[in-house]
Amino acid sequence: MDVFLQLCFPSIDREEVFATFTETRLKELLHLLNPVEPGDKESTREWSANNEHPTLNGDPTFPRLAAYNALLEVGKPRNRACTPAPEVWVDYENSEAEQWTHALGIIEVKPEKDKDPGFNNAVSKHHKYEQVQAWNEIQQYGSVAFRAVPRCYMLGIGFYDDVARFYRWDRSAVIFSESFHYKSDVKPLVQFLHALGTFGNKTMGADSSITTGVPDNFPLTLLRRIYHKAIEDGVVKYDSKCTESNLPSRSSHMAVPASPSFEGPENCVTLGGPLFSSRSLLGRGTTAWLALSATAAESTSSVGKEIRQCFVVKDSWREEGRLPEHKIYERIHQKGHIFGVARCRGGFDIDSVVHEEEKRNHTTFTQRIRLFLPEAKFSARIHYRCVLDSIGIPLSRFPSTRQLVKAVRDAVKGLCDMAKAGILHRDISASNIMISASRKEEHEAWGFLIDPEYAYFLYDEQYRSDLLRITGTIQFISLGLQNKSHGVEHRSWHDLESVYWVVLHTLVCHANTNITPERVHRIFDDEEGLGKHGWISAGLWNTVEVTDHPPLTQCLRELGRLVHSHHQPAQDKNLLTHELVLKALEDALRAEDWPKADPAALEFEPCNNPTKPRNLDTSEMVSSDMRCEKAIRVLDVIASESKQSVSRKRKAGDDIEVQVEAQSTGSKRSRV
Repeated sequence: MDVFLQLCFPSIDREEVFATFTETRLKELLHLLNPVEPGDKESTREWSANNEHPTLNGDPTFPRLAAYNALLEVGKPRNRACTPAPEVWVDYENSEAEQWTHALGIIEVKPEKDKDPGFNNAVSKHHKYEQVQAWNEIQQYGSVAFRAVPRCYMLGIGFYDDVARFYRWDRSAVIFSESFHYKSDVKPLVQFLHALGTFGNKTMGADSSITTGVPDNFPLTLLRRIYHKAIEDGVVKYDSKCTESNLPSRSSHMAVPASPSFEGPENCVTLGGPLFSSRSLLGRGTTAWLALSATAAESTSSVGKEIRQCFVVKDSWREEGRLPEHKIYERIHQKGHIFGVARCRGGFDIDSVVHEEEKRNHTTFTQRIRLFLPEAKFSARIHYRCVLDSIGIPLSRFPSTRQLVKAVRDAVKGLCDMAKAGILHRDISASNIMISASRKEEHEAWGFLIDPEYAYFLYDEQYRSDLLRITGTIQFISLGLQNKSHGVEHRSWHDLESVYWVVLHTLVCHANTNITPERVHRIFDDEEGLGKHGWISAGLWNTVEVTDHPPLTQCLRELGRLVHSHHQPAQDKNLLTHELVLKALEDALRAEDWPKADPAALEFEPCNNPTKPRNLDTSEMVSSDMRCEKAIRVLDVIASESKQSVSRKRKAGDDIEVQVEAQSTGSKRSRV
């Protein structure tokens, strides 16, 4: 317990807490906890409802915390079937937060002791189903809370009958303390709550480099005008919850790499909430916003050209030891701009622009864990931010099928020129190819590549081992890589096969085709790639049809033929080349029978797959075994991000990530 509290609160003198915290206060806390009867669900719920704001008041040294009933939000019962939430959340008394996701910490209450994921503090390879469910629930709460508020880390408490344990999440690991009997030994709980309320000046893990709202002097008319223009151009998706009145409060401002006219960091203002926000609890945790300079003025914004003064801010947790993303872009464009690849202004690690006392929060606490377990294979991460001057529209919102094909074609040209320069992208997905919002700014390219974080430089021996590190998204990763864990070197044709899966997936999801949503699920969402393998090996690639669109139908079949040829064991010549892929795309664009009424993207409605819950139950049990086997030795750690663990990106259409360690719905991302 002491080790856990030392890791979580390195600046708190725990002995000093009890120098002024009298036995009377301890009895007061026990008085609040005693009504919770072991194994009684109703008493637990009644305690939450009747003590919606229980506080420890009377000692000026103790922070005035309150516990709020998460089953009630803004005074109304919440439908737990729709929105996951813990039973209780903790914040300061009279907090302005109206939702548990904005809380200082979360509390999960289970009436049964055997639902404790670390039951009896025992190391076990196999967990009971109830333990797995409880573990996945609290992991999901952490994931949702990380998305709702920019956070560096988060803390929580789990109560299981008459025992409790503490949790801590960051982007490298989730750890929990040993359990303790809180009724007979309440001191650990007091220590934890005191530190929770005092450490970090009421921020407790929140990202202090981002401030909600816009600066007082920022022109709101400009903010609203550019926001509506971004929706009109397809850069921002319409959100009915974002209105004229609350747009400023949904926006944020933060420090970003400066434009050429600035020295050092400059401040920017985001246009509403994120364009993209990862659902991953562990890993990069990428969030992206459309933004403009905080010094922007109405007088410098031309009507119809508003988007040109915007940029994309990308916030993530990069792996320690890997080249920062802006440096990768510099190497890609080292000999001149490569057509079809995004333009990056610059980037920095957040700890370089925050106050000294806040620097610790912007690196994961991997180094501190290694002091206690040197052999632990955690992936240390650093909070990082970069700015892209390239503004894009997701493929899932293509304005017309012609623009979709042109965007993919120009992205393939970018892949081709990168390969000639000895650079492989290695992470092609539907989220990493964008349609240009302004072709003029992109050297007339209709589309461009982004996210080269896992790019490989063929002529740099320093990164040689990266070729054997499998990366990608299960819907789009090459079949040659998907079923391999080690020993397969990434080649340029792997990226080209991913392009085929991107085009196929985009069209069967967002255009009228003969592929039903049920078949989309069967083809793309199997983690072992069985659906994709069957699609290629059985020749089903030659049966796809885009309704009333012969050129696209022929294009998809030709791309399928190229991929099929590469997976034939007797094939002497590889047909999956940049030249032949570009030819297939160009032939489609030159077709005379391209529909005059060229359709825009349709909304995709996933199927309600009846086997999904059963599959999830099975995968949760498997993931439990993996978690326990790989990480339980670190202070009873579960769910660490180790080099041996497998993490996969979820459904491409959702633009989200989940990790095996934080089991959620859908499919996942592969990182070995």
